[in-house]
This record gives sequence, structure tokens and C-alpha cells, in this order.
Amino acid sequence: MERTPGRSTLACLALLLAVPLLCLYLNPYPDILLRDQWRMVPLLVDYFSGQLRISSLFAPHHDVSIVIYKTLFLLNGILLGLNMPAEYALGIFLLFLYTCVLFTALRRSLGGNASVTLLVLAPLLAVIYSQSQTVLWHFSLVAVLAGVLLFFSVLTVVFLDRHLEEDGRPRHAVYSLLCLLFLVLGDTTATFITLIALALLLGLLWFLRPETRKKILPYAGVLFLFFAAAGTLQFFYSHKLHPAPPEGWLLHFLTNIPLIINYVFLLSGSSLYTSNIVDNIPRPLLWLSGAVVLLAYAGAVWLYIRHRRDIGSSLPLFLILFSAAFAAVLILSRATTTYGPPTAPRYVTPMRVGFAGLVWIYGHWVLRLRSPSWRRGSLAAGLCTVILLEGLNLATAQRYNTFFYTALKQQISFLKSQQYDKASRPLAPGNGVRVVAKFDMELRRLGLGHYRDAENPEATEAVQAAP
Repeated sequence: MERTPGRSTLACLALLLAVPLLCLYLNPYPDILLRDQWRMVPLLVDYFSGQLRISSLFAPHHDVSIVIYKTLFLLNGILLGLNMPAEYALGIFLLFLYTCVLFTALRRSLGGNASVTLLVLAPLLAVIYSQSQTVLWHFSLVAVLAGVLLFFSVLTVVFLDRHLEEDGRPRHAVYSLLCLLFLVLGDTTATFITLIALALLLGLLWFLRPETRKKILPYAGVLFLFFAAAGTLQFFYSHKLHPAPPEGWLLHFLTNIPLIINYVFLLSGSSLYTSNIVDNIPRPLLWLSGAVVLLAYAGAVWLYIRHRRDIGSSLPLFLILFSAAFAAVLILSRATTTYGPPTAPRYVTPMRVGFAGLVWIYGHWVLRLRSPSWRRGSLAAGLCTVILLEGLNLATAQRYNTFFYTALKQQISFLKSQQYDKASRPLAPGNGVRVVAKFDMELRRLGLGHYRDAENPEATEAVQAAP
């Protein structure tokens, strides 16, 4: 018996809520700082000593500004005693909000039919939560930044769509640009990716929807100002600039075309799998996977152009363009260097953002097939492919997660016993074990992080002395 629309809506909402809760349950996060988070401990030291300056939040972190994360890190230390599992939960919550925005736009794209939406939502959630993988699961800093980026990026496009559809005051355009401003404060490099994807989207909409050109033009002008602002910040915060090669950039890329092609196929192919699987996959198979991914993207863009009026939202196209923009930036900055191989885990998550757009567009197309047999067969094949692949990714990442969590629990015992020489590389920023030793002493004195203990008199005295 077919479900009523009310029950289907409840099933969609239950699925939206159950997946992140299951993710939190299956992936306990250790109460310990990792990598670059150690370099932010001085923010809390300055706060509790009454010497914190607002300019410290805008200080460069490598070659980017992450004002929003630093603010959240500071508030976490002040209000929660630097509770890292809570920070990780915030990242998952932002990912949940991102899926809610996609669900709302997807349901609208499918005519408000919750039963049909559920068929596309299930593989969509599998793709989204698989993209978190081991990098996001094991580093709350990345979880929060990824959540902020994804949530506010899609909100930007949703408000842009509303602005192009409605007449009257440009309030939705203002909302969209406010989301962009929030992104600039979040991560200047990630904002560049979003701005490039938005610029590409506006360029396509200029040709696909000529009736909206009068609204696109002023929005594009403001977007250019955002490019200028983000570029200025990036230049100001960049601690190093890559010098141009002796032969010039154009000749440099032309002479390295085979290397660039190899990079593109490996980057696309590795985005299909979790980082723990990629290392065991032969390069020819990664090449073949890359070709399949690139063809799938090309087909999805072609389908979107043909059925753009039926799909309605430009969000799935933006998601694909986001991954394309990220790949383009990587190719220009990494393809001809030895820094950051295309199979590096930190590149997988942004490259998988476009997969949500693929599922949306192909799901919409399959559900609109006229032949019932073709529709059922294509839907079954698509669901089985996505669920099997993402199930393999999630299962592999889950096994690694258990090992990683146990190892980090042991690291906490090393820190508490001051055996800093045993601190592992995943714990320290780069090879800076001395940084861990220095700031772990400060956490001990303030009773923060893994030293949250109400019976610690030294910590109590230090915290009470704070302004």
C-alpha cells in the first residue's frame, strides 16, 4: 500500500535527523586538541590573563583567515572548558543544516511530492555523510569549517534563486550577499572557491535565463567586490607567494600537460573512494574511475541545461561547479608540484560536494522517464550503486575510526603523564611536538580540554582571575 504524503514527509524528516545522530553515535570524538588547534591555545591564555585583543582573531592562520572558527574556539574554552566533542558535534549539526536546505530545495524541485523526494534523499544523504570520511570525522576544526562553508554556500544560492524568481525589493539578494560576507570571515581560501563557483553559475544563468539578466548584472558587480575583498585579505594573510617559473606560467603549464592530465584523472577517481581505500587501488583503476566521474559530471550538466525549467533550482549545478572550481584551483597550484598528491585525503571532501548535484540531477531525470520499466530499473540500479559504494566507504572509514579513537585515547594518557616525546604526528601540528608540550602545560594550568577538573585548585584560581 502506498504511503500517504504526510507519512512520507515524516519519513524524510526522520531520515534527515537519524543519519547525523547515527554518525555521532558511531564516531565518538576524543576530548583532545589536534594539529593546528594547539596553535590557538594562546587565544585562551590571553583571555584568562586579560590580554586578549580583537586583532588576535584576525591574525593569519597559515595563509588564510579563519575568524569564525577562532571565535568559536574561544567561546568553547570560555563557556565549555574547551570541549572538543562538543565542537565536533557542532560541525555535524552544521552538516545537518546543510542537508535540510538541500532537502527543502529538492522537494520543491520535485513538485513537493515527499514520496518521490524520499527516493532521491536516501542516496543523497549517503553521498553527503560519506564525504565527511576520516578527515572530517577526526578533526573538529575541519568539521566546523566544512559545515560553515557548505551551509552558507547553499544558502547563498537559494537566496540568489529567490532573487531571480521574484519581483520587488531585492531582499533575497541582500540575504545572499550576507551569507557571502559570513563566508569571507570563515575561510578566505574556501570563499574563493565559492566565489569562483558563483561566478561560473552566474555566467551560465546569463545564457540559460536571459530574462534575469537585469538582476544578474548588479549581483555580479557586488560579487566582483567580494572577489576584490577576499583577494586583498588573501594577499595580506599569505605568508609566502609562489614565484613564477623562469619560463613563465603559460609555457610552464603547456610543457606539463601530460602531468596535469594525470593529476585530473587521479583527482577525479580518488574522489569516489574513502582515503583508506585509495591507497590500495591500482593507478589504472583510479584513472578509469576518474574517466567515469568526469563523464558523469558532463552528462549531468547536459541534463541540467536540457531540463533546467523542470529542475527549477540552480543548486545542483552550483554543487557541481563548486567541485569544478576546487579542482581548477588545485590544478593551478598543485598539479605541477610535489606538494599535495591528488589522492590526499584533505582534497576528497570538497571534490565530493559535486556528487550531491549528480544524485539530484540524475535522480530528477530518472523519475521523469516515461517508461515505467526503465524508470524502475534505472532507479534500482542507481540506488544500488550509490548505497554499495558509499556503504563500502563508510564501513572502511568506520573501522579506521575505531582504531584512531583508541590511539588518541592513549595520546591523552601520554599528555597527562607529560610523556611528550611519545606524542604522535596526528596530534602535533606538523612535527611540532614542542608546541604540544608548551601549550599542554597551559591547558593543565587553566584546567581546559582534557584537564577539565573542578578539583584542580591551580586551574580554578586561574579561571576565576579572568576578567
